[in-house]
Amino acid sequence: MSLELQGKDIDTMVKEIQERFGIVGRERELRKLVLARLSKRHAVIEGPVGVGKTTLAHAIAEYFDQGFIRIDGDERYTETKHS
Repeated sequence: MSLELQGKDIDTMVKEIQERFGIVGRERELRKLVLARLSKRHAVIEGPVGVGKTTLAHAIAEYFDQGFIRIDGDERYTETKHS
């Protein structure tokens, strides 16, 4: 973790992410994503198309200065299609 993030509480991080990336609301989701990142755990973001899942993931990656790769997966993506 970078020195600038050390010592910040979760709520401060969530507010900074909201302000920096123009995210309105979504405190609960952002809090869980920040906690997962700080705990070095994975998180799955599920939901219908167009609700901001990619925006949340990109914001977290950017905030923690990490790379971001988007892979679309839906009912058309099966084990036989990626071989």
